[in-house]
Amino acid sequence: MTWLIALIALITGFIIGWWWTRRSMTVQAEAAEQRAAQATTARDDALANAVQADGQAAAAAKRADDATTEANAARADADAAQTRAGEAEAAVGAAQSEQQAASERADEAVAARDSVQADLDATTKRADGAESAKADVQAQLDKCQADSEAARGEAAAATSRADEAEKARDAATAAAQAAQADLDAAHAAADNARAHREAAAAAADSARKEAEAAKAEVQSARAKADSARSSLEAAKADAASARADAATAKQAAESARADATEARSEAETAPSESVAVAAVAPQPDATADPVGVTAFAAVDETADDSAAGAGDDLTRVEGIGPKIAGLLNDAGFPTFAALAAAEVSAISQILEDAGPRYRMHDPGTWPQQADLASQGRWDELDELQDRLSGGR
Repeated sequence: MTWLIALIALITGFIIGWWWTRRSMTVQAEAAEQRAAQATTARDDALANAVQADGQAAAAAKRADDATTEANAARADADAAQTRAGEAEAAVGAAQSEQQAASERADEAVAARDSVQADLDATTKRADGAESAKADVQAQLDKCQADSEAARGEAAAATSRADEAEKARDAATAAAQAAQADLDAAHAAADNARAHREAAAAAADSARKEAEAAKAEVQSARAKADSARSSLEAAKADAASARADAATAKQAAESARADATEARSEAETAPSESVAVAAVAPQPDATADPVGVTAFAAVDETADDSAAGAGDDLTRVEGIGPKIAGLLNDAGFPTFAALAAAEVSAISQILEDAGPRYRMHDPGTWPQQADLASQGRWDELDELQDRLSGGR
């Protein structure tokens, strides 16, 4: 009885351990699936960041191209402004030359006027009566006066043109400075766009690396989940084996209880049979060798073994113990072939006649098992017995 309790306790502990292992594997599998979902989300985010970084890089490249185009245009404007500034400086030089020439002509005209005026005064004093000479001199004087006025007009026009050329030079200089500023700004924008493009490329590389790491983590999580499922399947198989062992142990316990009950019954009936034999047996001679008594005891001890050992070992059939094998041998079924040919109702009647402690057995599959055993199909017999419980 103690070994049965120990076996039940062992089986109970094994079942509890299996349950705990199954629960741990389930928790690990759920955690692995959760980590896999998180890794998938991280991978999707990394891919989205990579796509966004690619878009930013493309926009930065476009801005860089636009800045380069603007820089080229600004450089062309600066060149044109410098050209216009050179032309304005040349015009200023020419105007200054014209102004100087006009001033010289005006001085010459003034000098000529003064000379003519002196000549006129001298001529007037010398020849008051020389009207014709006076008229000629007056005409020359008027011409010189007109030339002087024309020279002053040309000088004023040259001064105006010089002022306009100076203003044009200042405007060209300002345009050149603005163009240089635009060129510097365009260079700065191009450098900034280049820096943005490099940063976007670095972000895209980082996003790709994160995506690859997330993919590796997902694969690792899937491998762990597969391992957890394999462990769970192994635990289920162990549990099924444990249940089969428990059923076998239960059957062995039932058989042991039946054997114990039969042994107690035989122990109770043994004294009265011994007394009856002693009463009818003749008294042996004190000096004689007690061969008869020894032989009787040997026969009594080996009777069950002789009965069970005749023919095939019927205990190979699930549900048949040594006592039931003896009953079947006595009933004319000592071999597997004989038992396979027997009717289930006939075997049930044998058990019914043997007493109440044999009626609990169900011989429904005994002929089938005996048929497999008689043909030597032991693997099929083992598979059939794995599905049975106590021969049922």
